Amino acid sequence: MMIFRNRTNVAALITLSVLIVGISTIVVLHGKESTR
Repeated sequence: MMIFRNRTNVAALITLSVLIVGISTIVVLHGKESTR
């Protein structure tokens, strides 16, 4: 695994950010549904 490559680092950051945003949105949506 070449972790020192810029492309791999950018891809990892993008995947992490997407996962965090997706999880946060899912939690918010579930929270809104539970409050209704």
